[in-house]
Amino acid sequence: MPAALVAHLKATGAWDAGGVSRRAQARPCRRCAVVCMVGMPSTPCAYEVRCDSVPIDAVGEALALIGGTDMPVRATYRLRWYPGRGRYELDRRNVWSIRAAPAGSTDDDGQRVIVLAEHVCGAPALPVSTAAGRALAEQARQAAEDAAPWADPDAPPPF
Repeated sequence: MPAALVAHLKATGAWDAGGVSRRAQARPCRRCAVVCMVGMPSTPCAYEVRCDSVPIDAVGEALALIGGTDMPVRATYRLRWYPGRGRYELDRRNVWSIRAAPAGSTDDDGQRVIVLAEHVCGAPALPVSTAAGRALAEQARQAAEDAAPWADPDAPPPF
């Protein structure tokens, strides 16, 4: 790539020194050479993240977030298609996004919620997204909506 183009992309913020941008891309890990999804999440201070390229289900997301004896704690990210931008991007998941759209379910826009765990070299595999996992996630989402305090106008305040 011409040096002038690289300088322009860096100056406009479309590309960082490592060639990473908001666009999620498949790249090998620098240490273990496993193919990861790499990108910058949509946070005010964007940073490079590497995620396992295999989608996980709701159980896998819970395991990633709580860790365990043989498993490190890992952040989770949603791999989402943005049609207006014409690209996939990684968005960090938090308690609100997990409750609103569990891994494997379908969001309000009709897109399947694809969740990836942060890549840790040598970490054991997490449960992958399956039809059963998607059905379980959809049931959990429906149960959360049914249990919402605002669902029943006659319910007492939650405090």
